[in-house]
Amino acid sequence: MRWLTTLLLLILVAIGGAFAFFGTDLLARVGLRQPPPTASVESTAPLESFKLDAITKIELNVPGQPSLTLEKTATGWTQPGNWRVREKEVQELLDVLSSLKTRFGAIPLDGDSPDLTPYGLDESQKPVSVTIHIAGQSTVLLFGQPLAEADRAPSSRPAYVRVGSTKEVLRIAPDAERIVSRSAEDYRRRQLFAEAVRTRFGESETGAPLPVLTNDVTGITISGPAGSYTLARTADNPAPRREADRTGASKALFANELADSWKLVSPAVDRVDPAKLKTVLTTLPDLWVDGFVRPDITIPLCESLSAALAPSPNWTEFTRELLKRDTAPDRYTRITGFTRDLHPKLFTGPAAIAGIPGPHTLSAAYLPERSISTTLKSGGVRTVRIGNVSRLSTRIEPGIPMGPMAPPPMPRIVEDKYYFAKFEDNPLIFEVKADRIDTLFLAPDELRDATLARFATPEVSEIRIALKGGVPFVLTRKLGVKDAEKDEDKLDRWYLGDRLADAGKIGEFLDQLGKLEAKTPAEWATPATAVPSATQVTVVAQARVPDGDTAPPARTYTFQFGAADAIKKKVNVQMAGWERINSVDDAIAKLVERPAVAYRSRKQYDTAEMKLTKLDVTETKAAVDKLLLDLSSKPKAAGGGLDWELVKPVATKADDA
Repeated sequence: MRWLTTLLLLILVAIGGAFAFFGTDLLARVGLRQPPPTASVESTAPLESFKLDAITKIELNVPGQPSLTLEKTATGWTQPGNWRVREKEVQELLDVLSSLKTRFGAIPLDGDSPDLTPYGLDESQKPVSVTIHIAGQSTVLLFGQPLAEADRAPSSRPAYVRVGSTKEVLRIAPDAERIVSRSAEDYRRRQLFAEAVRTRFGESETGAPLPVLTNDVTGITISGPAGSYTLARTADNPAPRREADRTGASKALFANELADSWKLVSPAVDRVDPAKLKTVLTTLPDLWVDGFVRPDITIPLCESLSAALAPSPNWTEFTRELLKRDTAPDRYTRITGFTRDLHPKLFTGPAAIAGIPGPHTLSAAYLPERSISTTLKSGGVRTVRIGNVSRLSTRIEPGIPMGPMAPPPMPRIVEDKYYFAKFEDNPLIFEVKADRIDTLFLAPDELRDATLARFATPEVSEIRIALKGGVPFVLTRKLGVKDAEKDEDKLDRWYLGDRLADAGKIGEFLDQLGKLEAKTPAEWATPATAVPSATQVTVVAQARVPDGDTAPPARTYTFQFGAADAIKKKVNVQMAGWERINSVDDAIAKLVERPAVAYRSRKQYDTAEMKLTKLDVTETKAAVDKLLLDLSSKPKAAGGGLDWELVKPVATKADDA
């Protein structure tokens, strides 16, 4: 009997499996069940029209979130205001929209106002709206999911999409609805200027890498309370390198060399101070969105407004009066500080409102707005506008221990300040931390490099001097011989033509040239008032690198010296290629006017490159040469060096001393 029971069970399992695979079709054939719908060509045609390469713009509206607009540019996808996006998340959204498919039949909708509740597409259910732009045409997709049934898991909910105002709904994979329902913040990069790479600076004491703007940024304009200035790129950033005396160190950038890649173009054309330029180029990529705010409910009063109106006003009464009189745009401006294209606002009221005795009329103009703009190599411009203080927060930090036996340090109270900020042509307002922002708003004159030329004396390989009315001459450096026997031969030598030059005088001259400064506008003149150039000095410098490394390009600095003013003890100097005339101390004039003969060395022979093996002393009388002294040498039998012998007037061994 057991074998019969087993056989019956196997037959039942086989029948059940066959029904699971073929039961639906069988019931449909006998008319007991409606056949399952299949996707038709007509129902899937709208979804297949969204090709990845054809999409140029996407408008995303997720309920409860700010709307998001993504636009395709020559360099990729951005938000309004040329705000960079997170490439991975945007690509996932594009992949979903361009690969929407359904394996179910289209669900027809009845009437002009069909019931969309079963599909989660009713307005009360807050569906997600996505507008896709292709070739100037826009299509609206409505994504939704119905509420989960009581006996089913939430993850099992189906997802639906409606294309435009068509009379049908398509069922899609639930993962697609999850992607399009992402918050708009998931697509926004919080780094405001993301065109950067982290690099170590050679002058840094810690050696920690800093973010530096890359060659993708070609211009920077910053406007603030101290004025507006514009920087323009003149060359690509120099390649990181190692220092010759630090072969074990990693490659680094050097601010002096980086400054040669930029110049100040407004309000004046001039060289940029390397330290200030480094601050700008490393601060911009370190600006981040700290949080998104709603200024209509976050209402701290503007510090600048309080400073402009009264020293100690009654802010409670003043605020109440201000809110009564201002319109909504005025309140927005007062709170956020975004004042561009707005007119001054006048306030008239009793003295008690502002806390100032005596009748008067308050007149408070909108303060100038601050802004930061970068010009990209692609031609786009990204502008961030900086508004008022949004909030102040305090935190307590532990003190720094002074030593093992010292008493516990007192904790420090640190105040963090935040500003309202927004991108140009983008209505979204966010907060940025003030400590980095404030370092960017410099006075234009602070950016001008006071030093006429930045080079180190060991970097100089050639000096060309053309004195007024004199013959030009060239001083050339030759590197020392590392394996020389004498220490003095291991040092670099200078040549005047083919003769040794005095390295001490050349070093003194170069040190003074490298220290020439004109620090204040009073020491700057215009080309119209400059004395015509009398002497020209050209310095060629190239940074030294370890053997085997690629040396950076040589840098050339040309000084044009005018006549010295004996009364003011000044001399005008202009750097070739730059408009600024610098009035510097006339002590340099004495060094510049040195003739070529002053640089000759008393040493006649360069013993680092030539070896003395024979010496003859000859006297010439009546056109007849008479040999007076003849010294010759031969290598020592043991060890290095030479043995000297006197050949004439007598043959004997010479004294080595």
